[in-house]
Formats: sequence, structure tokens, C-alpha cells
Amino acid sequence: MSIDASWTLDDAGASAETPAADVLSNGAPKTVSLFTRGPLAPFQRDQKSDFANASGAPLVRSRVHQIVGLASAAPDGTSYGDLEWDQALGTQLHRVRHRRLNPSLQELLRYFVAEAIPRFEPDIRLTSLRVVLDKNQRASRLIGKFQLVDGRRSAVGPEIDIDVPVSGEEDPS
Repeated sequence: MSIDASWTLDDAGASAETPAADVLSNGAPKTVSLFTRGPLAPFQRDQKSDFANASGAPLVRSRVHQIVGLASAAPDGTSYGDLEWDQALGTQLHRVRHRRLNPSLQELLRYFVAEAIPRFEPDIRLTSLRVVLDKNQRASRLIGKFQLVDGRRSAVGPEIDIDVPVSGEEDPS
């Protein structure tokens, strides 16, 4: 039996203004990750181009999986990140994923994800996030929705579902 806690993110703090550095010479906002191609995670061979790759929503979904799956260094220096060359990439989920989640820790877990995703994937807006707990009251999955946005933070297309497993060791008891 799983228990879940839902959380809807509002975008009240988002600015409608686009900084000059984020606008192309013709006045259109920059949107980088929507039109580039990149490898999909988990990395798989696809017989055509060595590693499976995509663009648009599948690529952004894959990047979100990568962000959530990596541990970042703690701001206070008490832990190191997973990537030696970019200690900041990832989330602080490793601080709470093995604990039994009471309502305040569930909120902290959602904050860690909602804070990390816009830092590393600015072309999306997370609109909802739900934590699914396992029988031991530990996080097992993050289920949410996001929208692709342009440089002016305007939605580009419909909301896209995302389902990310929270990796961790199972409780032996």
C-alpha cells in the first residue's frame, strides 16, 4: 500500500520580463534545450547512432531524471556531490530518502526537487509534484508534471507527466 502527498507549485514568483541576454537579435526568446539533441538516460545503445538520443520533451524528461538521480554537494560542505566536475548538479534527496517521512520531511523532499530542477533545466516549469511512499513510509517515487517554457516563461505545449523512482536501499527489517 502506498501513501502519497501532493503538492502543486505556483509560478507566482516567475518574472514576465525577459533579460536582454536571454533574447535573440530578432526579439525572440532563446530556447536551447527544446531544439537540441542529446543522449537519453538511462544510457542505451540503439543500433543507429550509438546511444539513444532525442530532442524536445523526451530529452527534457531524461534530464529531469538525471537531476533527481544525482546527489549534489551540501551547501554547508558536509557532503560531496556525485559528479566530481560539477558538485552542484543534482538534489539533496540523499539527506532524507532513507528516513521515514513525516509531513515536514515530505515537504523538505519536495523542496529539494523543486529547487534543483529550475537551476539546471531552465526551459521547464514544474507544475505539480507528488511523493509516493512505500510501506515503510520512505519515498519510492516522485510523480509530477512540467511544462516546457520559452525565455519569457510562457508555456510551450501541454503539461508533460514525469515519474521518477527515488533510488535507495530497502530497509532490511
